[in-house]
Amino acid sequence: MRRPIRVLHVLDSMGVGGAQELVLAWARRLDPARVRTSICALHGPLDRWGPLPQGVEGISLGRSRWDARMVGRLARLLASGAHDVIQTHLFASCAAVGLMARLGAGRTKRILTVHCLRHQVPPWDFPVYRMLARRFDAV
Repeated sequence: MRRPIRVLHVLDSMGVGGAQELVLAWARRLDPARVRTSICALHGPLDRWGPLPQGVEGISLGRSRWDARMVGRLARLLASGAHDVIQTHLFASCAAVGLMARLGAGRTKRILTVHCLRHQVPPWDFPVYRMLARRFDAV
């Protein structure tokens, strides 16, 4: 039997929002024998939606968005090679993982997921998203 695919979902935070709800819905429905799911919040607690689904690893990298230790913790997490797929959700996580794209290089696939409509994103974000998208394997 093959080992499960190890997927790391990186979000800005686990605050109330559609991306967070979607990631938790995926985590509840994926077969843990086939997919091992980890959810990483760049800052803040992981339990705003209640406890994480059984078998899902939760990682919080900082107490607030201004916690400077978050950068080093994320760099170590990406460089560990512990995940086969890293999927980012929302702008800050996309930027952080995109700028550290060479860490965890090799077999790890990086997926950028944009959860907003064009009219909801400030126009200055689009060139940044385009630049960062080149550092991912799929958008």
